[in-house]
Amino acid sequence: MNLFDSLPGLLSSATAVDGTLVGSSLLVASGLLAASSAGLFWTLRTIGGLPPGARDIAARMAAKAEIGRVATTSLHDLRIRTPLEVLTIDHLVKTGGGAVVAGSVRLDGEVNGGARDPIWHVRRGRETLTIPNPMHQVAQRVHAIRQASQGALPIVGLVFYAGQAKFANGAPEGVVPIARAGAKLSEIAVGMPAAADRGKAWTLLCDRLLRPRVEQPAWRAPAPSASVVRLDTNRRTASAARRPAGPGGTVFAFPGSAPTRG
Repeated sequence: MNLFDSLPGLLSSATAVDGTLVGSSLLVASGLLAASSAGLFWTLRTIGGLPPGARDIAARMAAKAEIGRVATTSLHDLRIRTPLEVLTIDHLVKTGGGAVVAGSVRLDGEVNGGARDPIWHVRRGRETLTIPNPMHQVAQRVHAIRQASQGALPIVGLVFYAGQAKFANGAPEGVVPIARAGAKLSEIAVGMPAAADRGKAWTLLCDRLLRPRVEQPAWRAPAPSASVVRLDTNRRTASAARRPAGPGGTVFAFPGSAPTRG
């Protein structure tokens, strides 16, 4: 017997104990409970039950679980320091002889935005969310990881999303649902053959990312700008070019699209 089956008997028992007072109070409380439950169900239907920030956290947890299921080696929730700021990397996955930098986001509804748009609009029912382009955010982190590995590892960027997304002009290349993470990582691994030097580069990269950082004294002179290493994907060799880091540097685009200037 559930609560709803026993509710009439409970109300009649309460009335017998203290006239109509207790029964009426319980009836009012039941009404308030029903109203609050209706409000909760309305919230779940209209905004997915979570605020935007919490939705992305849930998406990140879902992506982490799926990556852990399909990938042998992966790191999550990393921090990497650049000359301008400290960036957080959702997922770093060893794939073949290279690595994938992935971001995770919830996209539930009609998505208007392409690879080069600075912001995306996600509409679900009467609600419209405006979010920064997750591809741009991942591209920035791809750039930082390429610098950290000194060009010794081929790096690819991906965006994994949770939710039922419908892209107005089709999903940009490199933006895939979390459920397809395994297939996409396997596809990328084919073009990144394993090699001894790449394995060593991965180990050194992980050591650098996971090593506790010792803050420099305030009086110490700032370090010179980092050397940006550009990877020649045709020759499979790395050539270093000295250029200032920051907005004027190269933004490494996703597979299938040319790099753009920031």
